[in-house]
This record gives sequence, structure tokens and C-alpha cells, in this order.
Amino acid sequence: MFMVSGVSTFSGIDSALRQSAKWATGESWHAVRDGPESDSGPASEDGTLTSVRLVVMTCSCCGEERPTLAGLQCHQDVKICSICVGWLKAQLGTMDVSPILPVLDTATSVAFYEAAGFDVRVYRDELEAGEFAFVHYEDESVFDLGLESSAAGAGCFITVPSSDDWHERFIRLGYDVSLLRDEPWGMREFTLTDPSGNRLRFGHELG
Repeated sequence: MFMVSGVSTFSGIDSALRQSAKWATGESWHAVRDGPESDSGPASEDGTLTSVRLVVMTCSCCGEERPTLAGLQCHQDVKICSICVGWLKAQLGTMDVSPILPVLDTATSVAFYEAAGFDVRVYRDELEAGEFAFVHYEDESVFDLGLESSAAGAGCFITVPSSDDWHERFIRLGYDVSLLRDEPWGMREFTLTDPSGNRLRFGHELG
């Protein structure tokens, strides 16, 4: 889960999975290395990760099987999904923010963010000739896209578990990203610039 402030399928089978998969007991993503020592199948000659098994866990709240769960701070045996966390936030009256990024071409922007692993749903208002897109990641709303005749380059800050993982993902895709740096305010950050000139800052807290 990550958080967004603004104006946040594995791609690649080896390094992306090494960094994104969780090996610790209780985590839901579980990567396995295939090889002679494993019953999962053959390994590649260079010993790279060649297949993935996803261990799906059941949410203690909704009872649904989810790929990602988190244990409660004082009761680690109670594990809930991001959807139920969102419901709890709504019950608490917590403010929820979804930045709207202006884009020049909806199809181009949708393809850009889908290639990066986001889920994008397009909505067209026939009466007002409006066009919007809702961007999610792992069932969590991240930001929206709004079609505009001109884009001034908006932006948002996306707090992620590991900015290194996202930076590597975007580099593999050939996207326009800045250098990854440890900032004096205690964050490790970089900037992604999308096709419409929007600047999305990704970061995680150091230490």
C-alpha cells in the first residue's frame, strides 16, 4: 500500500521480483527460485529467478483472498486488506485526497500508466464531453487523469514502500525519471515525468 499527496503483476521476472517479493513468513507475496534444489521446475543457466508462486492470504475482516495483507499494530495475527483499511478510514472520517493530473491525450496517458503496472478505468461524460481516468494500484485509488486542451504540468507526491523498486521499474520502461537521491528531509526520492509533463514524485522514508 502507498499514500498519495498532491497540487502513488510484476513486470520483469528477475530483478523486479527479487525486490518486490516478500520472503518473510506472513507476507503474501512469495517468490520461489526454481532449480535442482526445488521441486518447482528447472532453473535458468545463470541461476536467475524463473518462476513465481503467489501465496494468497485471507483477510481477517472481509474474508476475501487478497494478494497483500497487513497485520494490526497490536494484534499481528489479525491481518486485513487495503479495501478494509479504506473502509476503516472512512468510518474514522479521515480525509482522502485524489490529485487530478491534466493530460493532453487520454489514450497515451492510459497506456503509459498501465505499462507501469497501474490499473486505469476511463470514464466519458457524453453530456459534458468530458473524459476522465481513474488510476488505481492494488485496489487503492492513487490519482485521476483529466483531459485538457493544454497541460501546465501538475504533480503529486506518492509515498511507496521502496522508491528504489519503482525507480528501477520506470528505467526498464525507458520513462523520464530523475536521479534517485537521499534528501536532507529524510526521504529517498525521484521524479517521474509523464507524457503530458506532469511530475510525480515517488519516495520512501529513510531509516
